[in-house]
Amino acid sequence: MKRKVTVFEWKKLEGDTYQSKINAGVGLFHQFGCDYEPFENGAASFSTAIVEMQDGSVRNVPVEMIEFIECADEVNDDALSCQNCGKSEATMETSDGECVCGIYWNAIRYL
Repeated sequence: MKRKVTVFEWKKLEGDTYQSKINAGVGLFHQFGCDYEPFENGAASFSTAIVEMQDGSVRNVPVEMIEFIECADEVNDDALSCQNCGKSEATMETSDGECVCGIYWNAIRYL
């Protein structure tokens, strides 16, 4: 089940002497992952979220930099729809990555 998330990033805003946590966009959470940060004495691993952004890019984001937009029990399969015909992902009848109207799933948009 894919859930909508807001992704944040640290950015130094003009005139500030510190970095602020700003909204970097909305995406779909796929699953948790892990990454590491190398140090002189070895590496430290940390948990991440694998998120598909609205432009189709995939980001490996530290878990403290995402926020779920909806609760798991509020999620339904209508989160995505075809850009061409508007059918929801739940009503797309083919399983080969194509909507019944002939548009591939990579042309879906977030509602």
